[in-house]
Amino acid sequence: MIEIKFGDTQVIIKRGQLTEADVDVVVREADASLAEELSPGGLAVNQAVLTDAEDLRAEKLIYTRLPNWQSRYHGEKIDLERSYQNALVAAIDGGLETVAFPPLGLGARGFPGYEATVIALNTIERVVTLKDRRTDYRGAIKRVEIIVDNDEDFELYRRVHRAYAHRWDGSGVAA
Repeated sequence: MIEIKFGDTQVIIKRGQLTEADVDVVVREADASLAEELSPGGLAVNQAVLTDAEDLRAEKLIYTRLPNWQSRYHGEKIDLERSYQNALVAAIDGGLETVAFPPLGLGARGFPGYEATVIALNTIERVVTLKDRRTDYRGAIKRVEIIVDNDEDFELYRRVHRAYAHRWDGSGVAA
């Protein structure tokens, strides 16, 4: 398990099954057919929608639509960042304090693993510590879990944590 502290938010990266997460809301990827069911006209890439969780421990589910990796020049990195951001904002707007993510972008979407992992952690940090003239999200999310189901993805997060821990306040412990 890897623990990181972003302001008042605890981030935990661990091996496990997303369906068993003990959180308020679980984030899942919406495929094209599900996206049509969730939103009139379909769910746009990086859009997030909050629904009831039917078969999970969590009370709610957030679906987000992810881009496919093409190259560095088609905006996929921005879309992946916005998928994380929009899911977190949907949780905050829904009054939900604990969120579980799968490693979005890894696997079938074809993102370079290291980049997708850096995007995940940097975006989570930016959103949960955001305070500007219009918005104050600090403390709204108490815990974010990134739950990976294989050793390769977990090791990828461990490498990114080690590389970036120096800039994360209270970066915690990697076990």
